[in-house]
Amino acid sequence: MEIFAKEIESFTNENDICIECNKFVIHPCYQAKIIRLKFKLFNFIYDLAIKKKASFILSAVREEHVRFYQSMNFHPVSSAKKYPGLNFKTTLLVNNLHSSQETLNSLPRKIRQNFNIQPIAA
Repeated sequence: MEIFAKEIESFTNENDICIECNKFVIHPCYQAKIIRLKFKLFNFIYDLAIKKKASFILSAVREEHVRFYQSMNFHPVSSAKKYPGLNFKTTLLVNNLHSSQETLNSLPRKIRQNFNIQPIAA
């Protein structure tokens, strides 16, 4: 909130519930090998967000990870900023859960079945 307060305030209101999804790390030697694990971790996050009736999932990530998060329907809402005490910059990404159902429906059926991704309740 300290770093991205203005950006968050620009798309939320006081009634919105936001889930922060940070510290999501997979060891570099497994990055390309276990996409299924990545989907399962995000499935857990989405389930939690739905149970809490959240409107948004927020994640501040390094620039080299933005593309992966975009594949999970996250969208950049900030420029890259430096966190105090860290030696790298991060970009705030947001997943609007109201549009995530549309993203799920746009995935090929074979992929949805392969990863056992359940529809997100609106």
